Parts: sequence; structure tokens; C-alpha cells
Amino acid sequence: CQIVGCDRQLGSAVKEDNCGVCNGDGSTCRLVRGQYKSQLSANKLDDTVVAIPYGSRQIRLVLKGPDHLFLETKTLQGVKSENSLSFTGSFLVDNSSIDFQKFPDKEILRIPGPLTADFTIKIRYAGAADSSVQFIFYQPIIHRWRETDFFPCSASCGGGYQLTSAECFDLRSNRVVADQYCHYYPENIKPKPKLQECNLDPCPARSGFLFLMPPCFRFLFFYRWESTPWTACSSSCGGGIQSRSVSCVEEDIQGHISPVEEWKCMYTPKMPVVQPCNVFDCPKWLAQEWSPCTVTCGQGLRYRVVLCIDHRGMHTGGCSLKTKPHIKEECIVPTPCYKPKEKLPVEAKLPWYKQAQELEEGAVVSEEPS
Repeated sequence: CQIVGCDRQLGSAVKEDNCGVCNGDGSTCRLVRGQYKSQLSANKLDDTVVAIPYGSRQIRLVLKGPDHLFLETKTLQGVKSENSLSFTGSFLVDNSSIDFQKFPDKEILRIPGPLTADFTIKIRYAGAADSSVQFIFYQPIIHRWRETDFFPCSASCGGGYQLTSAECFDLRSNRVVADQYCHYYPENIKPKPKLQECNLDPCPARSGFLFLMPPCFRFLFFYRWESTPWTACSSSCGGGIQSRSVSCVEEDIQGHISPVEEWKCMYTPKMPVVQPCNVFDCPKWLAQEWSPCTVTCGQGLRYRVVLCIDHRGMHTGGCSLKTKPHIKEECIVPTPCYKPKEKLPVEAKLPWYKQAQELEEGAVVSEEPS
């Protein structure tokens, strides 16, 4: 027998990477691992452990404790379903093969993938004791940077330049999305713009054009709108306004520019003089969960981490210290603190009192224990 690689060639030792790509380098997915601990609540019967997106692979979850796992799925067409895992066995859920093992104090869920729907793993509370769930899987990077084609040349003749850019592309929906989605994956590196020269042929003489064109079109070549640079944005975040001045200018055959009346530029649309800027949300404080109380009974302190997060979810500065949530507060553990009663000294009585008197009188005392 001869081995066959994932490229379906005889004698090939090529294998799929963890992302399912034949002879891949593992760059199209990321390893996700974590742990969930149940938090019992009187008004909650279940809770979400982790959401695993479409296309994920090599999923493994281990629950330890009295609670139970169950699944919620949502296909790309929006069809939702719920699947309870009540006994050991292999199942097919939305065309994804699932292996489930149930023990008295443990549950193990394995899904080789790739998932054909979005899976949400949930936990259903079954007892007063806490449960923990450890999970690990490979999540596909569904948002990736894609380089654009070159934009139109900056000049129609006489030499100009053109640039490429990068856009964030959703591999599932095959459409361009906001850049912030690609920033969620640290593996994504935004490609740098490329620059090239274009339309290097010399421009025809202006006088020749004027001779050939009717008089009513001469304004298109002589008069144009010219703008100043945009002013600084009125706000660094949360939406502001910036402005510029736009004026009509005349350019003669020698290239000399001079301002003229605006009506002479009426044949071309006037550029906007105001535009919105910095429309993204301002950085805001994000408070993490409180730590346990520093004491096991009575009154103590608890602490938490407070971070300043920008609109992309990145740790940054710029939040107002006046609105920063407090990081320390008092806490009371309902368990009462008991202090042992102090034992009062016991008065010496006979025969101990008598022996003490004998010792003070210098009597010889035996070294034997007594």
C-alpha cells in the first residue's frame, strides 16, 4: 500500500493543518481555550458557557459537577434549534457529528467539525454545588484583510500616482465589513498601501483644447474650485465637525492661479465645506468583576480592575477620571465572627498553695516528676 496525502496524491505525506487546510500553515484559524465556572442564581435556570462559530474544529468540552450541558444551534439561514444531551452516544446535529459521554460527576463533549452552524454551549443547573467547564477549539478567522485594486490615477495626463488600500472582508458573507472586525484578530496584519506612477504621457497644449471646444465649455478648463486643508476636528471622539474654505479660482495657460467670482465655477459642483469627523465612540471605563472579600467573616474589602477601553475594545487612555468607577469597596460576609471567651486566672488552693509556700521557704524539692 502507498500513503495518500490530503492533496490526494500517491506517496504524498502532506497533511491538513489544525484549520483543515491541506498543507496549510495554521494561519487561517486561532486556538481558543478557556474555563467557565457556574454562578448559581435564584432567577436563572441555565447559563451560556461559550459560543462556537460556524466552521470551528476539534472542539472538546469537559464539565465537572452536578450540572448538565445542552446545545443551541443557528444555521446561516437563521434556523434555530435546541438539543439536550441526556445520554452517552454519537449524534448528528445540523450535519455536525457529536460524541457525548455522560458520567455521574462529569460530562465530555467532542465535535471534530467543521461546524455547519453556530453552536452555543449552555449549562443547565441541577444542584446547589458549583460546576466548571473547560473548553478548547480552533476558531476560523472569518474576517481577513484584503488588498484592493489600484484607485484611479490622480491625473489624466502629465504623470500622476495611484494607491491601493486594504479592506476588511467577511469570508462567510463574501462582503466588505467595517475595519474593526479585522482588528479583533491579532493574527491579521493590515497590508500597507502600494504606490505607483500612472498616466505619464504629456498633456496636450491647453490652447489646442480651447480652439477645438465650444466657448460654453471653456470654463471647465479655466475655472475650478480650490479648497484649503480641513481644520482640526472639533471633538476627538463621539462625533465632531471640521470645516474648510472653498473658493473659485482661475488658472491661465501659464499656470498662474488667481481668485475669481464663484459664478464662474458654476459648471462644476462645489466641494463640501463641512464634514463630520471622529464619529467613533469615546473611550469609556469598563469595570471587571469584584474579587472575593478579603475576610471570611464580618467586614472586609473587595477590589476590581477598571480599564479604559476604546471603540475597538482595546486598552487605551483618555477616559475622564471624574467618572472612573471606584476600585475598592467594603464588603460584609454574613458569617458571624466568634471570639473565644478569655479564661480567667484560677486562684491557687491547697494543696498547691501549701507547696508554693514550701518552695519559697527553700525546701528541697525532688527532681522526680510530680
